[in-house]
Amino acid sequence: MEKTTLVVQLSILQKQHADQEAAKQGISLSMFVRRALATASGYDLDAEIASTVERRGRPKKYANNEERQEAARKRQAERDELKRKLLEAHEREQRRRDTQGIERSVQRKGVL
Repeated sequence: MEKTTLVVQLSILQKQHADQEAAKQGISLSMFVRRALATASGYDLDAEIASTVERRGRPKKYANNEERQEAARKRQAERDELKRKLLEAHEREQRRRDTQGIERSVQRKGVL
């Protein structure tokens, strides 16, 4: 079911009262307002809620916090390995350039 946003102006006192009532009922202010509008208009909000319960929210990637942390450690290890390989490649290239520079210098001077 598609959703949209409705902006309603309330006085500060009216909003505070709605906040208090929502807290008493143990629901969010949004749900409190949705229920009040449904009751006033004769809309069957419970049927809508029942149809969306199964598909609510995005699917979870990880079953628990430990699984999420393990995946994060694995990703970090892969990033560290890539950094290490790139640094080694850079150092090899730098040594190669340094060696070529020394060889050219020696050839120009005719030392060897």
